[in-house]
Amino acid sequence: MDYVYIHKGYSWYVPLAIRNGTHFCSGNVYYLGDLYGCGIARLCGAHTARINDYNQSAIAFETVYKHYSTLGAKFELFCIQRWFILRDFMKDTGIKQAIYLDTDNLVCEPLDGFVDKFQGYGMTFTGYSAHINFILDWTILDRFCQFIMDIYRNPDKEGKLVTWAKDIQSSAGAGGVSDMTMFYWFHQEFSQNILSYKDVFMFSPFDGSLEDTRECEADQDGFKKIAWEGKTPFVIMKDNQSVLKLVTLHHQGRAKKVLYRNASMLAPKWMLPKSFFILMAKIYGIMRRIISNI
Repeated sequence: MDYVYIHKGYSWYVPLAIRNGTHFCSGNVYYLGDLYGCGIARLCGAHTARINDYNQSAIAFETVYKHYSTLGAKFELFCIQRWFILRDFMKDTGIKQAIYLDTDNLVCEPLDGFVDKFQGYGMTFTGYSAHINFILDWTILDRFCQFIMDIYRNPDKEGKLVTWAKDIQSSAGAGGVSDMTMFYWFHQEFSQNILSYKDVFMFSPFDGSLEDTRECEADQDGFKKIAWEGKTPFVIMKDNQSVLKLVTLHHQGRAKKVLYRNASMLAPKWMLPKSFFILMAKIYGIMRRIISNI
């Protein structure tokens, strides 16, 4: 299976994710980003493409997008737009199946062995997020993008969007309508097309977030406490002290502070110091201030 990463701008951990992906991928690794990010990704072994070459339908979506979140409008918008970009990239390149991965994911073993468990479904998600999404039928991704457009184009759906945002903000204190909302609603309406990992695994080996320690023991920083056996990560479950092997690690939010450490544990060979990757990100920031189109 091919892996696809999409990243707007540049972050210090991008090369770690790409190098990690190329180590565990049986097919090709693709990275969609800007000129700088694509250059770094090529050095890490990925095939690359510019987001701007596949963003026409994403731009069309922007014309109907309305913001219903306490998080930044540009952030929430792009989180949805990336699925249009991915759809158009797969269509234009003829890629029929791929595993989409957020760049703050680290893969811990080849993922091809899970494909048979998801046969009959077009896409997968965690039950709330699609930071790792087995796209096994491109037409379902296409239907998902059409589903999103229909929601935002239909004035009758505005009340549903407003209500959802209010409910999320009331319960969580922040957030609102996001691409996760779209996946949740799509699953409600088309459960025969998109599979939640919760329907397959009692405890998913695809980490939802290292910050989520509701079911497993936490370390001193409040992240999942990982016990490494060689290059394999395990967590200890709270209910019965059993161990669960994780096949991906999701460094959402604060957990990016441990991404380098975990990438070092998974690295097949030596690693450059973290300061090098931070420097590359700083260089990008300087170049962005000088050259707008990089």
